[in-house]
Amino acid sequence: MNKLLLLTLLSLQLGFITKIYSQNIAINATGNLPDTSAMLDLSSTNKGFLAPRLTTAQQNAIPLPATGLLVFNTTTNTFNVNTGTTGSPVWTALSFAGTGLSSMNGLTTGTQTFATGTTGTNFNIASSGSAHTFNIPDASATARGVVTTGTQIFAGNKTFNGTITAGSLSGGADTDSLVTTDATGLLKKRTIASVVAGNVWGTAGNNPVNSGNQFFGSVNNASLRFRTFNVERMVIDSVGNFGVGTATPLKPIDIVRSLPAQGGLMQFRNTAANGYTSIDLQNELGTQVGNIGWGNTSASAPYANSFYFSTNVASPMFFMTSNTERLRILATGEVGIGTLTPTAILHLKAGTAAANSAPLKFTTGVNTTAVENGAVEYDGTNYFASAASTRYTLAKTLTATSSLDFASTNAANSRDLTIGVPGAQLGDVVALGVPSTSVVANSDYTAYVSSANTVTVRLNNYSVLAINPAAGTFRVSVIRY
Repeated sequence: MNKLLLLTLLSLQLGFITKIYSQNIAINATGNLPDTSAMLDLSSTNKGFLAPRLTTAQQNAIPLPATGLLVFNTTTNTFNVNTGTTGSPVWTALSFAGTGLSSMNGLTTGTQTFATGTTGTNFNIASSGSAHTFNIPDASATARGVVTTGTQIFAGNKTFNGTITAGSLSGGADTDSLVTTDATGLLKKRTIASVVAGNVWGTAGNNPVNSGNQFFGSVNNASLRFRTFNVERMVIDSVGNFGVGTATPLKPIDIVRSLPAQGGLMQFRNTAANGYTSIDLQNELGTQVGNIGWGNTSASAPYANSFYFSTNVASPMFFMTSNTERLRILATGEVGIGTLTPTAILHLKAGTAAANSAPLKFTTGVNTTAVENGAVEYDGTNYFASAASTRYTLAKTLTATSSLDFASTNAANSRDLTIGVPGAQLGDVVALGVPSTSVVANSDYTAYVSSANTVTVRLNNYSVLAINPAAGTFRVSVIRY
C-alpha cells in the first residue's frame, strides 16, 4: 500500500515538473505574469537567482529576447544582458570594478603614496615602505623615457601614431633633401632633384619627355583653381568649364566681372593690316559656317574697315529678341521683317489693329535740298516721291461709301444728299463714283466738301421731265495735300 501511494505521488510530481518546463514561469509575491521572452521571470526584494548558462550560439538563437534579458555566457564566462531591442538584440557583457591594489611592496594595509621621478635609464618603480616612485627618465642614447624640450637623440626604430608637429625650423637650401613616406609609412630621404624630375613643373620652364603622361592639372574630379593676392581669379572645373571671376562656371567659357562703363569682358586684336579680327564658327563636322569680325585696313573688299556678320554656307541668318525671331535674311538675299519666308528683297509682315504695329512708319523730317531719284520723304504733312529729277507730292486720299436714294427730281432742278467722310476739309478735291443703276439720261452727279467731314452729292436733272433714279452705293474720294 505504501509503495502504491509513493508511486502515485511520484507520478503526480513528474507530471507537475513536465508542465513547468513546458512553459515560462514567474516567481514573485505579486502574482504578475512572466515576460514572454524569459524562461524564468523572478522578482524579489530579498533573494537572488542562478542565471541560465548558455553558449554564445545558444544565446544568439534566443527568439525575440526582451530588453534586459540576462544569461551567463559559458563561452566567454561573462554575464551578458540584452541592451538592444527585441527585434535588434545587443548582448553586452557585464563588467565589475576591481578592488584596487591589495598589496604593494609587501604591505597590505596602511596608506600607500605614489610619486614620479626621472632617475635611471629605464622605466622602473622604486618602493620604500609605503612610498612608491615611478621613474620615467629623459630620452637619450642610453635612456629610453619621455621626450623633453632639450636636445635629444633617438636610437633604434620608432613608430609614431598621430600627428607630428614641427615648431620653428631654419631655412633650407636647394641641395637639401626631402622626407617622404612609402606605402607602409616608413620615412625616407630623397633629394629635391629626384622628386622634381618628371613630377613637378618649375617656374623657370620645363622640358617634358612625354607630353602625354606629363601634364599640369589634376587626376581626380577636383577643379583646378588659380589665385592672385589670395583671391581666386580663374578655375577649370572637373567637367572642363573655364571660369574667370566665377567659382562655378556654367558654360565652356564663363566670364563674370564688374567693369567700368567703358570696359569690355573680352578683347580680340589681329595686328596684321590685311587680316581679320574675327570669331569663326564651325558646325559639328568642323566645317566653317559663319564668322563675326572686323576687317582691318588692308583686308580684301568689301570687308576693309568694316564690321560684319557672315554665313559661309547657303543658309539663312536671323535675328531674335525676347526669344522670338524678328528679322531673317535668306541665303539668296531676301529680307523678311516679321516673316519667315520673305518673297521680295524687303518683305514686311502685315500690320494689326493694335497700336504701334504698323508695318512701316516715317518720322517727320526735312526734304533733301537736292532731289534724289527714288527717294520717299515725309515732312510731317505730305509724302513725296522723287523720279526723273522731280519731287512729286503724293496725294492723301480719304474715301467713304454710302447707299443713296434720290427722290423724284423735277426738270431743270437738282437734289442733294450727303456722305460722311472723317477728315475731309473745305476746299479738298472730291472724286465721285456713281453706281450704274443710278445713271439716268440727261442728268449727272457732282460732289464737293460742304462742311468739315461731310461731302454733298448733288443730282442735276437737265431733262424736260422729272426723273427718279434707282438707289445705289456711291463712293466719294477726298484728295488732300
